[in-house]
Amino acid sequence: MGRGRVQLKRIENKINRQVTFSKRRAGLLKKAHRSLFSAMLRSPSSSSPTKGSSSNTLPASELTL
Repeated sequence: MGRGRVQLKRIENKINRQVTFSKRRAGLLKKAHRSLFSAMLRSPSSSSPTKGSSSNTLPASELTL
C-alpha cells in the first residue's frame, strides 16, 4: 500500500520554509550522488579511459558516500 496523497501548499513562515528546503535539497543531492556512483560502477568504460581522452569522472577510490 502506498502513501497517501498530500496537498501542496506554500509554507508561510520563512524560517520553516528554508529549513524544509535545505532538508529536501540535501536529500536530492544525496540521491543524485548515489545514482552517479552506481552508474560509474556499472560503466566499464569510465574505469579505464583510452589514451588521449579527457574523462571528467573520478576514480571510485575518491568518491565518498
